[in-house]
Amino acid sequence: MQPVLTYGADYGQGNGKWGFANWFSDCPGYCHDPYQAVEEGDTLYFYMQWKETYANGSAHWEMGYQSYNHPETRSTLQVYHARPDVSCIWATEAEFYLTPQDDPSKLPQSYYYTWDLKATDRNGREIPLHWQPHIGDPAGMSIMCDVSLSNNCRNFKATELSYIPYYDSCPRGYSRAWNAQCAAECGCNNLDGTPKVTCDYCCMRSANGCQRSNGPTPATTTRQVVRGRAPPPRLQERPQLQVPALSKGGAAYTL
Repeated sequence: MQPVLTYGADYGQGNGKWGFANWFSDCPGYCHDPYQAVEEGDTLYFYMQWKETYANGSAHWEMGYQSYNHPETRSTLQVYHARPDVSCIWATEAEFYLTPQDDPSKLPQSYYYTWDLKATDRNGREIPLHWQPHIGDPAGMSIMCDVSLSNNCRNFKATELSYIPYYDSCPRGYSRAWNAQCAAECGCNNLDGTPKVTCDYCCMRSANGCQRSNGPTPATTTRQVVRGRAPPPRLQERPQLQVPALSKGGAAYTL
């Protein structure tokens, strides 16, 4: 089972947009629900939940996801041929169809985070998870498996994926760290006013006000801030990821 975030080819989400879908690799063969467009800088909840195990040993699972900033962007996929037991979990997998040597401008410009990832047994007991990095191209990307992250005044352990030679791709003196004084100008808040994990733009406060650089593709991101809306309660405790800021791109991510 693979929640997939992709950019590059249009699989139904539209040209020049990130798309998200639930994938299963043994339908038989690969199958997925329709891709939906998601915005750069948004946070996505996702889950995989066991439903039942059949007499032949295969299991019924449900996969699902929802956008934090646009809760109407959501989908579920019923999986009926899964193995009943989970042997391993991949927190982040990145597949690039271009290398930095081909055209580094096509790589994401911001870090990619997955956090609040939990596994529970059938009785709801949490199972400890231990992460190890596996890097296919050390010259093209970097992965950290034990990052401390703060989101909505809560602390989490997270995985962090970054890209060589960009890393966080901020000019000297700029940062994507949350900035209270420049939150509106630099896209540091969700639509309900809560802080994002990182700002959409590289940001700097100067005597001339808030300066920003290296932000999302203008056509894909909404800047309006609406205060007072609570996060979707049904998905609050589910794992989350943030969609990276991208200049162009050709990448796919599997959770």
